[in-house]
Amino acid sequence: LLRGRYRGVPDEQVARWVRALVSAYGQRRSAAERRVWIKLDCWHMRELPVLRCAFPNVPWVFLYRHPVEVL
Repeated sequence: LLRGRYRGVPDEQVARWVRALVSAYGQRRSAAERRVWIKLDCWHMRELPVLRCAFPNVPWVFLYRHPVEVL
């Protein structure tokens, strides 16, 4: 959804789509489940404004690893 950004579509609309998609994927399987964790890739950083718009009160962590250490 984030990769297929549509020209002329406002960030607020894309944020609504993202919330709907996360809601669909994050359905509870049992009453004990309370939270949803979403791990994103590095390319999602370009869409951070949309993600923050979609989930403004959700805490997030940015983990940076030096490229040489990853290799």
